[in-house]
Amino acid sequence: MPTIQSSFLDDLASRHRDMLQRAGYKLPANAVLRDFTDMYLNARSRTIEPRPRRVHEAKDLAATCPAGMEDALSLFRAELVAGEDVNAHLSRTLMDPEYTDALLVSWDVHHFHLALTKNPEGFVTGQKTVLFGRITRDDAYLAYFGDHKRPDGGRMFKSIEIVEALHRNWPETLAEFRVEGYGFGDPEKNPEPTTTPQQWADWTRSTNLNAPVRTSDGTHYLIGARMTSGTSLDLRIHIDDWRRRYRRLEEHARATVEAQVSARLPIGTGVPSELRLRLLFDEDGKPYVQEEATGLLIDVPSVDDL
Repeated sequence: MPTIQSSFLDDLASRHRDMLQRAGYKLPANAVLRDFTDMYLNARSRTIEPRPRRVHEAKDLAATCPAGMEDALSLFRAELVAGEDVNAHLSRTLMDPEYTDALLVSWDVHHFHLALTKNPEGFVTGQKTVLFGRITRDDAYLAYFGDHKRPDGGRMFKSIEIVEALHRNWPETLAEFRVEGYGFGDPEKNPEPTTTPQQWADWTRSTNLNAPVRTSDGTHYLIGARMTSGTSLDLRIHIDDWRRRYRRLEEHARATVEAQVSARLPIGTGVPSELRLRLLFDEDGKPYVQEEATGLLIDVPSVDDL
């Protein structure tokens, strides 16, 4: 029986490391190889896919647009409609694949810099006032302009007004996140907290507590689930699912490689004493498996079916 060598998760992580490097991401020098899969999927989850989108603007957005930013807003709107790449409007932290965007994780909201110029790194010139919006597959909801700091001294990126703007303009798009009967206001279940909705939002965000945010009319939304580290629970589940699928792919390849190689070698040719399985990807990113000692491609199921 031949010895079988394989490490699909390392092969996968090597691919993700190379993809991040080619895209210009800043990679930590001391990272463990398999961490690059986490980094790649984290970076991808924060990147906006270029595709045409319907643009929806809050009722008061034009009136609250800062003076001198009107042309930049029009350009941004046109880019969204045309399906152009709008990632240059995001923060430069986009190029840090380990960065956790708490606003995106918690409330599914991006913040955008609007200007007609770019910095040397290719990002739109940073602005004191930014636009907060929610991007889905086919729609862009431009909700609110705000400075980095709130009038009360807190961070605008935790401002309940962002959720208020989404709720006020497009409550139907948040319906899946609405929490009914949460208990606020029912003394027998959960007395009304002494904190304001903003204080509650600040505290839950700062402590990574998975608790609904409360709008001024008493509606509660639990939009994004977080782990105690602050990272996205959905992202963690997605990463674990990727690894599970590729482990299953490897198990299938290891279980069948000897028989497949034996059946395809010329009559009278023995199976090598060591078989080396390698996970590779074609130009479209579709994975396939090759046995390196013989150069034979090994039949495996689609990773999507595992």
